[in-house]
Amino acid sequence: MTLIESVRFAFSCMDRATRKNVVISVFLLALTSSMEILGIGLVFPVIQLLPAETLEGQHELVQLAAKALAVESPDTLALIGVIALVAVLGIKGVSAVLVQAWSTRRLLEGQYRATANLYSAYLKADLAWHNRNNSAAVLHRLNHCCNVLFGTVPTNCVTIFSDVILSLGMVILLVTASPVAALISLAFGAFGVILNNKVLSVRIRDLTKERDEIARLSQGLVLESKHGIQDVRVLACEPYFFTRYRRFLDRLTDLFTKMKVLALLPRYSFELIAGVFILIVFVVITETLDRAAVVPTLALYVVTALRLLPTVARMTAQVSMLRTAIPSAMELAKDRETFGQNLFKTAMVDDTAAARDRQRLPLEQGMELENICFNYLPGEPILNNMNMTIARGQCVGIVGPSGAGKSTIIGLLLGFFAPISGRILIDGKALDPDLSAYERSIGFVQQAVFVADSTVRENVAFGEDPADIDDARIWTALEMANIDAFVRELPDGLDTQLSEHGSRISGGQRQRLGIARALYHEPEMLILDEATSSLDLETEAQISQVISSLRGRKTIVIIAHRLSTVKDCDMIYFVKDGTVAGKGTFESLQKSNAEFRALVELGDLQSAAQ
Repeated sequence: MTLIESVRFAFSCMDRATRKNVVISVFLLALTSSMEILGIGLVFPVIQLLPAETLEGQHELVQLAAKALAVESPDTLALIGVIALVAVLGIKGVSAVLVQAWSTRRLLEGQYRATANLYSAYLKADLAWHNRNNSAAVLHRLNHCCNVLFGTVPTNCVTIFSDVILSLGMVILLVTASPVAALISLAFGAFGVILNNKVLSVRIRDLTKERDEIARLSQGLVLESKHGIQDVRVLACEPYFFTRYRRFLDRLTDLFTKMKVLALLPRYSFELIAGVFILIVFVVITETLDRAAVVPTLALYVVTALRLLPTVARMTAQVSMLRTAIPSAMELAKDRETFGQNLFKTAMVDDTAAARDRQRLPLEQGMELENICFNYLPGEPILNNMNMTIARGQCVGIVGPSGAGKSTIIGLLLGFFAPISGRILIDGKALDPDLSAYERSIGFVQQAVFVADSTVRENVAFGEDPADIDDARIWTALEMANIDAFVRELPDGLDTQLSEHGSRISGGQRQRLGIARALYHEPEMLILDEATSSLDLETEAQISQVISSLRGRKTIVIIAHRLSTVKDCDMIYFVKDGTVAGKGTFESLQKSNAEFRALVELGDLQSAAQ
C-alpha cells in the first residue's frame, strides 16, 4: 500500500460528518493563513515608507491606500501600516487558536466514532474470530492503528493543505517583489523538498512498520505474563520475560532514535536552504533593483524566508508522518474486509435504551436442534445431522468423550456459530437471525468464570450500567446461587472490590458468582459448560445442589465430563463423533449404551481414588 492509497483508504473509512469537518477545517485554516499573508505583505510598504520624504514614486497600492485614508505624510501612513500589521497579527492569533480548538475537537470526535464502531464490530464478532485474534493484536488496532489512521491522517492533511495555501500566498508576494530571485529560490527549495522525500520516505516506512510490530509484541508479552503469572512464578521464569521485555525496549529505543534523527533532517536541511535562499536573493536584487528598493525587498524576503521555510519543513515532516499510517492502514484494511465496507461508519451494537430494554424471547415449549451440521474447516465435519430436543423446564445433560462436539453444541446454543445446515427451532419456529431477543433469554456459566476488577454488585450485574442495577434482584440471584451468606460476611458487602480474575475468592465461590450473574438477568434457559469440572468433589456437590434447586424453575442444559454432575438430569444426550449416539435417563443410558456405561465405571474408579 502506497502513501496515497493509505490516505485514500483513511478518508474512505471516515463517515460523512468527519469528511465534512476536514473540509471546513481546511477552509478556516486557509482564512487564518490569508491573514498571515496579509500581515507579511504589510512589511514591504512599511519599510519602504520609513526613509521616504514624500509619497511620490511609491507603489500604486500604497498611493491608493494614502488617497483612501486621506494621508499625505509617509510617516503617518507607515504608522497606520504598523498598527494594521499588529491588528492583523492579533486577529490572526485569536482566530487561529479558536479554529484549532474547533478543528481538534471535531476531528477527535470523528476518530473516536470510528474507533468505537470498530470496537462494536469486535463485540459482535463470532467466537471463531476471537479465537484467531489475540488480545495484544486487538488492543493494538484499537489504540494505535485507529489513532494513526483517524487522528494523524486527517489532522496532518488539514495542516498540509493550510500550509500549502500559506506557502502559495508567500510565493506570490515574493514573485511580486522580485520575480527572478523568487523563481531561482523556489527552484532551489523544490529540489531540497524532493531530495528530502526521496531519502526519507522508504526508511521511515520501514522503521514505522518495525516499531509497530515490536510495540505489539511487547504488549502481548506483558499480557501473557500477567495472565499466566502463577506459572511464571512457579516455573521461576521471571528472568525470561524480563529479558525479552528489555530486548523489546532496547530495540524500540534504537528505532525511536533513528526516527527522531530522520524527523530532524528536514528542519536542519531547510535552515541551510534558507541561508542559500537569502544569499541568492541578496545577489539578484542588488543587481536588478535600484538601491532604494533593495532594503525593503530584502526585508520582505528575509521575513518571508523565516516563515516560509519552516512551513515547508513542517509540510515535509507531516508527509513523513503520513507514511507512518501505511502499516496501520494495512492492518485495518483486513478488518474492513472481514466486517464490511461500513465498518468504521456504523456501530454494530445499538447503544439506545430501547435496544437494551428489548423484550426477551419466551421459551414456552422448548428448543430443538434439527439435523444440524457444522464444520470449522471444509471437509472436516464437527457435527453431522445432530438432533436434540430440550423441553421447557427440563434439566438436560450433554456428555461424551473429548472431541465429540460438545463445545460446538454450546457455541450453537449460545448463538456464537450458525449451523452449516439444519435448523435451530424455538417453540417450533426457526430461530431469527437477529439473536438479540434470544440472547436475552439465555444465561451462561462457563468453566472459568470471568471476574472483573470491580465490586460484587457490578460483577453480578455484569454489563449493566451501575445506575440501573437493582439490588433486590442482586440479592435474589445471590440467594438462588447459595452465595448470599458469603457476600453478607464481606467487609463491604455488595461494594466489596474483587480482584482481576477473582484471585481473592475460591473456585467454588467464583462458580456461584457466575451462576448468580446468569440468574440476575432472569434467563429462560441456563447453560452450564463444565461448570464443576475444575472443582473438588465437595465443592462440586455443593454447586450441583445449587443447580438442582433451580430444576423446574429454569430450563437447564449441562455440558459435563464428570457424569456425577448430570446424574439427576431428566434427559441425557451421549454425543460421539459429532452425532447423538444415545439418549435417555442416566439409568436407561447406563443399561443401553456400552460406551456410556464404560464412562460411568471410569468415573466411579476416579471418584473412589479421590
